Amino acid sequence: MSQAAPIMRSRYPQIEVDSNSLYVQQGNIWSSAGGSAGIDLALAIVREDFGEKIAMDIAKRLVIYAHRPGGQQQFSSMLINQYNHVGKQQKILCWIKDNAVQIQSIEEIAEYWGMSLRNFHRCFIKDVGETPAQYLEKIRIENAIMLMQTKQQPLKIIAQLSGFGTDQRLIKAFKRHFGITPSEYREHHTMPAVFNI
Repeated sequence: MSQAAPIMRSRYPQIEVDSNSLYVQQGNIWSSAGGSAGIDLALAIVREDFGEKIAMDIAKRLVIYAHRPGGQQQFSSMLINQYNHVGKQQKILCWIKDNAVQIQSIEEIAEYWGMSLRNFHRCFIKDVGETPAQYLEKIRIENAIMLMQTKQQPLKIIAQLSGFGTDQRLIKAFKRHFGITPSEYREHHTMPAVFNI
């Protein structure tokens, strides 16, 4: 993903370069995908040296993710795909985003775009690099995060408004992507009403 990755590979052939990860640790060498990923890397170093609680306290003060695993890709699906895709691919991705709450199945998406499920699935993986279901889940997680940051509603309502349907499906998705529940995310990433400076 990173334009700097090939340069880094050629200059430092003895280290492993993973251009799809937020940050990578190999022995005592740490590197990040960019500026915001550098914050994730710094938190990982704090977590390793001083423990989870201090890292989470820092994350809460910065109003950022408490822990994004280094192997996780940069998360904004729409930002990544707006940059990488044009034409019909871009239209499909935007259509999925716009209809993420109503979509009942991947078959429904394929049918809407006049493709067989098998062909749609194959083309999507080839062009986007993940399955349609994985992409749809990421969009729904982004919806849920936005709702949790702006609305103080129960998870059951957040799940319905973001497209997950049930709070259990929302919880499973968060644990899969972040290793924490939506409630834990909300606890550590909601902007406090008043700052004591």
